[in-house]
Amino acid sequence: MGQVPSELRHILFRLPEVVAAALDHLRQRPHAEVPAGTVQRAELLGGGSEPPALRITFRTDADDRRTVLDIPEEELRAALLALCRKRCIPLPMDAAKSLSRHGERLALVMNLTERRAAG
Repeated sequence: MGQVPSELRHILFRLPEVVAAALDHLRQRPHAEVPAGTVQRAELLGGGSEPPALRITFRTDADDRRTVLDIPEEELRAALLALCRKRCIPLPMDAAKSLSRHGERLALVMNLTERRAAG
């Protein structure tokens, strides 16, 4: 028997969707600290050999102070999975799920061949 072809599925998210999903996810957690103020800037970090991450800069209206929040890959993956559940986007339960940066978009990548070996 030869090798089985790989089966991958990608769902691409725009930066505003990633930011909203991440903040919503963090606010649901009991001890998460989301800075007060408005989002001034958001940028995707990583890519290539570096795992994707999200950096959000908040600005407080009262004293014009800026606070930076870095959200690592694990939190982003959980946030995007929660967003998919919320939007009723079907996901294969037993696929390995990871993130991949595509310019200013973030992809939730599901590898149905690996079958959740990486979680």
